[in-house]
Amino acid sequence: MFEQVFCAGQEDWQPRPVDERLVEPAAELLAQNAEYFSRIGQPLPGPRDVVEDLAALPPGMTAESKSYLLVYHKGPAAVLDFVTGYPRPSCGFIGLFVLAKPLHRQGLGAQLLHLLEQAARGCGLDSLRLGCYAANLPGAAFWKKQGFAVVEERTL
Repeated sequence: MFEQVFCAGQEDWQPRPVDERLVEPAAELLAQNAEYFSRIGQPLPGPRDVVEDLAALPPGMTAESKSYLLVYHKGPAAVLDFVTGYPRPSCGFIGLFVLAKPLHRQGLGAQLLHLLEQAARGCGLDSLRLGCYAANLPGAAFWKKQGFAVVEERTL
């Protein structure tokens, strides 16, 4: 249901479920963010990584609860991995929220998050959670500015 309500009625934002046709464009968008992947100590993702992400699920969740989207805004703009009903039934989990590098620092991430929040409410969710690497200082600052707070920290 999340995919049906996310960006519904929006002309500027068009989400598309990632399938075999969109694996390559999703990987290309992710690879634009080389600084992010360097900060978190991971290599740049490729198509194989996107295919693995498509199949990855949190414990106890099914494929029906997951939306892995390539979102367009005058071209490929973001990759979003969202799970409905995790870690509890009335919560949504943002597993990945990556904006195309040229779109950073324009308020578009906040716009997209607002649309995500509206869609989550439309699905009956009352809260959102996400993971953010401690080394991702710009990401942590973004989430804090959007009103998110640290619930738990883990050292890996």
